[in-house]
Amino acid sequence: MRNNPGGLLDQAVSISDLFLEGGEIVSQRGRDPRDVERYNARPGDAIGGAPLVVLINSGTASAAEIVAGALQDRKRAELVGLTSFGKGSVQTVIPLRGGMDGALKLTTARYYTPSGRSIQKTGIQPDLEVAETREDAQQIANRAFQFSEASFTNALNAEEGKARVGAHEPAEAPPEGFDTKKGDFQLTRAEDVLKYGSVAATPKLPKPAARLAEVIGPKTPKVEPAPPVKK
Repeated sequence: MRNNPGGLLDQAVSISDLFLEGGEIVSQRGRDPRDVERYNARPGDAIGGAPLVVLINSGTASAAEIVAGALQDRKRAELVGLTSFGKGSVQTVIPLRGGMDGALKLTTARYYTPSGRSIQKTGIQPDLEVAETREDAQQIANRAFQFSEASFTNALNAEEGKARVGAHEPAEAPPEGFDTKKGDFQLTRAEDVLKYGSVAATPKLPKPAARLAEVIGPKTPKVEPAPPVKK
């Protein structure tokens, strides 16, 4: 699911349904507490309950987050990677005069995972946080170039009042000896989770020593003294 910007809700439900033996996948809730629509899985797991790991990152958004959140909440898969984008709102297109005057796209509801989490703005946090490169780990530590739903000033908040995780040193990043040009470190760690059976059982690597960014103010321009005025 890395860098998957999402798509249609019904497709997110269908993909989740492939791996779930029934139960809720996602709900969509509007302003009115009675305005709730739930989507459930049907019996039948396409891979017979085989262990599953889903890779996510900050480019995982919208419908892709619905799939990841459903599989995580239902304990069907464990997530490896970085916190997802945080697009958990529902937009409805309302035609104006039957479409003659265009249409109005209005945010009308939020998506909720099976456990009742709104991922709007906060995103989904992985079970094992792994930066893809050492450069990514440094950017997470200093918040440089971190683009998400929370980047938008007027973004709808999560209903629970939660905030997106701030600058921090990620749990894992490629060690010095790992060649990121030839290997995929997040995928390697996902394979480790499958090998050991769970994130909890997977031996953890030393936390990378990413440096938190220094706050440097604008430099004051040097003002040269004016030349003496000749009389």
